[in-house]
Amino acid sequence: MPRLQWAVVAVVAAVAVSQAGAQVCRATGVPPAKPVPSLQNCYFFNSLSCCVAGHDDVIGEYLKALVPDTCVAEYPQLARLFCAACSPDQPKVVFSVNGTLELRLCQSYAMRLFTTPNQYSSCGLKIKQADASTFVVLPGIIEPGGTKSLVSVEAFVNWNGPLNDYPFRPPMLRDMRFIVAPDGTDCFTDAGSAAAVSAAALLLAGLASVSLRRSG
Repeated sequence: MPRLQWAVVAVVAAVAVSQAGAQVCRATGVPPAKPVPSLQNCYFFNSLSCCVAGHDDVIGEYLKALVPDTCVAEYPQLARLFCAACSPDQPKVVFSVNGTLELRLCQSYAMRLFTTPNQYSSCGLKIKQADASTFVVLPGIIEPGGTKSLVSVEAFVNWNGPLNDYPFRPPMLRDMRFIVAPDGTDCFTDAGSAAAVSAAALLLAGLASVSLRRSG
């Protein structure tokens, strides 16, 4: 075989090995890639993402249904969590433990996501009940049907809700248990950057703006 052909075969084989060893995204079934068209909601993952535009729309719809319009700027860390399925690191932070899928949250990020039990109680979070009515959950104070408090980040994210649909877990990842892991390990984070938090806040503000235009 001519030398050039051998070189081509070697390159193709190397690419195949690389693809075989790459971890694939839960939402797309392929390794992370640059989304085209760009994401509008989780746009902080536009350089490399585990989502496409359709997933991005679904995430925006879920978040808008959960967060009150007048409080959209209050929960940037929650917006970041809801975009977890789009993170290019998503395949690295999901583990199978005794047959159960776990997504690991970095401890420092988890503390920002749920600093105190009352962090989300000033505005509340809207969830659906079995009769299709909306109930406002005040984490740290009360949940539907009783007085049980959600007093930790793991209790908060893993709460199954009245419909057993885990309303505080991000779309496309709701069948996974979320746990807190030490920083420096493979875990989901916002990297502690002001830019990441600002981007998430802008996402929420954009969702509120759309809602106001539609209601006007």
